[in-house]
Amino acid sequence: NFNMFEPINLNKKYNIIIVSNMIEYLEKNKQKLIVMRSNLEKLLKDDGIVICSFMVNDTQSKNFLYQKEILTQNKLEYQTHYEYYEPLLGRINESGYSYKLKKN
Repeated sequence: NFNMFEPINLNKKYNIIIVSNMIEYLEKNKQKLIVMRSNLEKLLKDDGIVICSFMVNDTQSKNFLYQKEILTQNKLEYQTHYEYYEPLLGRINESGYSYKLKKN
């Protein structure tokens, strides 16, 4: 159990990290997003995956797209999962997604 928004100094590496419903609460807090990205990059093994859910916001919202832009600036790549048709939005939406650490 870690505070992903504070720097983590740990040598252990993980194949999978779950950050369910954490990222969407950051809104546009760039500094915390950068700290989180750095922590994830340090804690993941090559090809490690960050599993996220997105139950609060719309995946096309400005906040989500901003967060995705910050998190993918270095070694993480975005992967979409769990698409469904959202009748209120009139389009396909995502209820979950992941980031994968690129191999060095």
